Amino acid sequence: MLILAGFEEGEIEKIRAVDEVIPVSQEHLDWKVERIIEEKPIGDYRRIQCTRTVIMHSIPNEKIREVMREIRNLVKEHIIFATTTPTSLNWTLGNLISELEEEDAYFRGKR
Repeated sequence: MLILAGFEEGEIEKIRAVDEVIPVSQEHLDWKVERIIEEKPIGDYRRIQCTRTVIMHSIPNEKIREVMREIRNLVKEHIIFATTTPTSLNWTLGNLISELEEEDAYFRGKR
């Protein structure tokens, strides 16, 4: 399962071929990641203004690189990839995305 934030609708449609997707909108930023996974919210998708982010849940370790490669082949923009952890499942989506963007900026030398 892939939680997608910051993607355009056309990009989301392409990624659906890779795995089950949950595209999240602004109203989900206050939800815990675990709730998003459990409820799989659907509705009017409105792109969150953030770096394109893929949060992988229940993807076997041996398949993670393959999923990342497939998505990178479909979307030619910078993407942050992460996997869920017991800790991140209890974070709000907004806090998790913020933390991932900070880490990404650090590792890309932008901080």
